[in-house]
Amino acid sequence: MSGRLNLTQAQLTALINERVAEALAATQPGGQPSQPQACTFKTFMDFRPSTFNGTEGVVGLLRWFEKIESVFEMCECPVANRVKFSTGTLKGSALSWWKTQVQMLGLAAANVTPWNDFKDLIKEEYCHRDDIHKLEVEFYNLKMVGSEIEA
Repeated sequence: MSGRLNLTQAQLTALINERVAEALAATQPGGQPSQPQACTFKTFMDFRPSTFNGTEGVVGLLRWFEKIESVFEMCECPVANRVKFSTGTLKGSALSWWKTQVQMLGLAAANVTPWNDFKDLIKEEYCHRDDIHKLEVEFYNLKMVGSEIEA
């Protein structure tokens, strides 16, 4: 036995959360664990998620995804609320685009769209093939300057 544990990121996060909850419970009067607060829209917004206007381009959209998903993790946002909460950060043309989606799908159906499906929808609108191709070409043509790894 090597003493190594093979945990996924999700398993490691769950283990850490469990241990933190136990430590907090030990410091509560009477040793009772406090009830975790449900992630509400207010809780989500308290983490100051980034906004997306639709003018930031492909890289801006991808960064928005990363930042929003980070907020999901920090506030333990339920999967069922991710689209509803994240679309509250849309502005400008992105908000207009979302309002059109809501008109076509209906508010209830739009809000329960799975997060990955939502990402695909918004990418179709804001990640034009030409922009993606330019980024791919730029990436493939990157060259290392100098050989000092430490620098």
